[in-house]
Amino acid sequence: MERSDADALDVHARIVYAGPRGAGKTETLRAVRDSLDAACTGPLLAPTDETGGTVLFDLLTVELGRLHERDLRLQLLAPAGAGVPDALRRRLLGSADAIVFVADGAPGRLQANLVAFRELATDLAELPGGGAVPLLLQFNKRDLADAIDRDELARCLDAGDRTIHETSALRREGVLEPLLDAAVRVVGALA
Repeated sequence: MERSDADALDVHARIVYAGPRGAGKTETLRAVRDSLDAACTGPLLAPTDETGGTVLFDLLTVELGRLHERDLRLQLLAPAGAGVPDALRRRLLGSADAIVFVADGAPGRLQANLVAFRELATDLAELPGGGAVPLLLQFNKRDLADAIDRDELARCLDAGDRTIHETSALRREGVLEPLLDAAVRVVGALA
């Protein structure tokens, strides 16, 4: 989290959306952008490869206005689910003020979620202070009739007492809740 020199009350925070390839991280950022007033967001930078997959990471800037008497600007980053160099992924995670793990609720994706979550846990364990960063869970694709059972997904990811948000990024449902939850936690850390 950075404070600008121009105004010590401005807060610039980074929220990283992690998860397996195809879980809906890019679609979540699109849904966030589409759900907010255009004056509050910058352009979504989402370079893709020939298959439509994210190249390195996506970036969206969100101006939340004043929160707890501070102007709040968020950088939302979503590293690609595969092919990102380990050093870059760890650097992005190491600069995070909060992390939202986007789990893929599509049938047959339980193992992909588990692998990505374990990789995230390993990365965080190797970072100074990595365990102190708020980690929220976003169970995406809840609109699918045959979506993975919520309790099964929570058990698989050893959710414990972590906050779980159920979303359908494609339908633009529930995507603002994990973002606002993360933002409140970031601002709360300042108090």
